Amino acid sequence: MHLSGAQIALILFFVVGWWVSGALALVNAMLISFLKASPKFKTVHLGLWAFYVVPGVTLLLGLYDKIPLNKTPSAIWIGYAIAIPFVTISHFVFLFLTHRSIRAKNMEVASEDAVSTNGSSQ
Repeated sequence: MHLSGAQIALILFFVVGWWVSGALALVNAMLISFLKASPKFKTVHLGLWAFYVVPGVTLLLGLYDKIPLNKTPSAIWIGYAIAIPFVTISHFVFLFLTHRSIRAKNMEVASEDAVSTNGSSQ
C-alpha cells in the first residue's frame, strides 16, 4: 500500500486534531467549572461537553463495535470521528472568548467603582 503526500497529510491532520481535542476537552471542563457564569449556563455547557466527550471516549476505546445501540450505522461513528475535534476546538474558542468577555466586564466595573470612590472623597 502506497500513501500519497496528501493522504499522509490528512491522516496527520486527523491524528493531531484528536490529540488537541482531547487536551482541550479537559481544558473545557475546567473553563466551564471556573467561569463566573450562571448555573444554567454551566449546566448547558456541561451537557454540550458530555455530548462530545462520551462518543469520543467510546471511539477511542473502540467500544463502538461492542455497544449494540440498535445496530447504529457505521456512518454515524465516522461522522462523530470527523466532527468531534472541530466541535471541541470550537467549544474551547467560545468558552475562552466568554471568559475574556466576563473578565473585561469585571475589570470595567472595578475601574468604575474605583473612579466613583476616588471622586466622592474629594
